[in-house]
Amino acid sequence: MKKIIYLVLIAFAVALVSSEDIRKKTLRSVTVVINGLDRLIFRGNHVETRIVDEDSYDDVVQEPGRLVVAYFVKDLTSVGKSQSVGLDQKLSELPAKVLLAKVQGNENRALLDRLKIRNLPAIRIYREGQLTRSFDAPIVDEQVIEAIEFMLRNWRSSTLSRPQPMNGLPEGIHVEK
Repeated sequence: MKKIIYLVLIAFAVALVSSEDIRKKTLRSVTVVINGLDRLIFRGNHVETRIVDEDSYDDVVQEPGRLVVAYFVKDLTSVGKSQSVGLDQKLSELPAKVLLAKVQGNENRALLDRLKIRNLPAIRIYREGQLTRSFDAPIVDEQVIEAIEFMLRNWRSSTLSRPQPMNGLPEGIHVEK
């Protein structure tokens, strides 16, 4: 049913708009509206979790109007899950504005190589296709949740659309260890 609604709305938008730029903007707006309705009607106000592979990764991280948390784990077996159960629980309590994209590392080596991810687990946070923050092993649960909540609170801020340095500090600021 959901796919039929998507297809009808996309066909309608494409048929009415002749300019490519306007067509792209219309399709993006329709996608945002459909995703919003989907969240309200079907899922409620909870984070959506998707299992993502190399083929769908680029499309998922560009999802409009949402903060995409790409969570790279070794595998999705019970052993892999038990090692990150605390973080999984905290991530599942986030609002629907967050999309949790789980990537199984042992089946997506080419994607890990492309993104230069060497250690698992790893987290990459995207906003409309732009990498805003990254965390590599060992991951501190509280830092990840704080970063996500900060980005959600400051959604309209333009600084979130720029990639942030790995240490989370603005350029030119260094902390002595």
